[in-house]
Amino acid sequence: MTPREIAYALNKEGIPPPRGTNWTSSTINGNKKRHHGIILNELYAGVVVWNRVRMMKDPDTGRRISRANPPEDWKRAEAPRLSIVAKGMFDAAQRRKADRSREAPERQRKAKFLLGGFGVGWSWGGVILEIGPIAKPGLVEVPDDFVPLAL
Repeated sequence: MTPREIAYALNKEGIPPPRGTNWTSSTINGNKKRHHGIILNELYAGVVVWNRVRMMKDPDTGRRISRANPPEDWKRAEAPRLSIVAKGMFDAAQRRKADRSREAPERQRKAKFLLGGFGVGWSWGGVILEIGPIAKPGLVEVPDDFVPLAL
């Protein structure tokens, strides 16, 4: 069964999700970097994990933001009484998920804008035009003597 099929079945049976109103495939799959989701959560195999993230203050907004810690900094403690899945079955599920999870090139994140992320700009007369989310077609008139900077 795929995570989407599992989520559909849980919703159909009326089983409440951990958060929100409906089960989704991401509730089952989770996030690879943060080890969220039911399949990746070691608690189901009887291991409590903490120190996965650290909280920082965004200097621009002053809001608290979380940043993932590297896995070698995570702390773990065995808690067999919390286990609802045998350790061997959990490990087999992790191996199967790792074998099946490759990011296909057509599914990888793409830049939203031409040359996005390259910090490309052009200059004339001391003014710099940048290509990026703030550049909208038709908002900037380029003069005839426009000369692009060398990349």
